[in-house]
Amino acid sequence: MKRTQSLTLIALTLAGGLLVSARALADETNSAASKDQWTVPLGGGIGKIQWFGKLPINFQIQAFDNVVTPNNGPDWQLRFQVQFLFPK
Repeated sequence: MKRTQSLTLIALTLAGGLLVSARALADETNSAASKDQWTVPLGGGIGKIQWFGKLPINFQIQAFDNVVTPNNGPDWQLRFQVQFLFPK
């Protein structure tokens, strides 16, 4: 199985650790039938870096509409991320 991905990301950091982002990720699976090879989600979300004592944690939530999707593929996606950051 051969797989190809292309990512476009735009992120803007605002005051107070707030983050606004937009993302397009095209994903092709070459082993599928030609009409079922591509998934193209477009969307974006918000996030915030929150400090807990000396430990910063990055919280993000993003929603995507799959503008191109295989037959029986999902119409949308929701992504929630919690990322622990360990600065030096």
